[in-house]
Amino acid sequence: MLSAASVSPTQVHLSWTPSEEDGPYVVYAVYRDGSLLTWAGPATSFTVGLLKPSTTYTFSVAARDNWSNFSPHSSTVTVTTLPADSSDTTPPTTPGNLTLQDMFCGEVEISWQASTDNVEPQATIRYDIYVNGVFDHSLAGFTRSITYGTVDGENVFTVIAVDSAGSASAPAAENIVLDIC
Repeated sequence: MLSAASVSPTQVHLSWTPSEEDGPYVVYAVYRDGSLLTWAGPATSFTVGLLKPSTTYTFSVAARDNWSNFSPHSSTVTVTTLPADSSDTTPPTTPGNLTLQDMFCGEVEISWQASTDNVEPQATIRYDIYVNGVFDHSLAGFTRSITYGTVDGENVFTVIAVDSAGSASAPAAENIVLDIC
């Protein structure tokens, strides 16, 4: 049985009853609108982030055992995220202390101090990551990521904090020269 709780403008917390499997190794796949979203491991709950406010989503889960046998999908749960707070016009603070670590061959670990917002908790703030001015990916609830730059040249990595109302912080940016592998 799948259920949803703690719905916000950008997140929903899902939980489900464990699968009745005869072996000790069961992991769960979480599906959004019929497509695999992520693996939740052996946990029987998962918080889905990076959702859009006032948007309807349908979720299900399936168990997989150690021999890669899948259970049928759970019942579905349909959730509409809450609307963004229209009175929230204050952007989050700029991500602090952005640091870059060359991991070799263009791979870069980026990390920063979490932003704060006047309305939302830190765990719901979205971080948009840009490499050389081009959007790379977003994440929420984390302040560390791996991404890639151009080898044998200077790269600019930028992180912008965004709240569910769409207010964006000033960018945090750092440069790094990546050597040839």
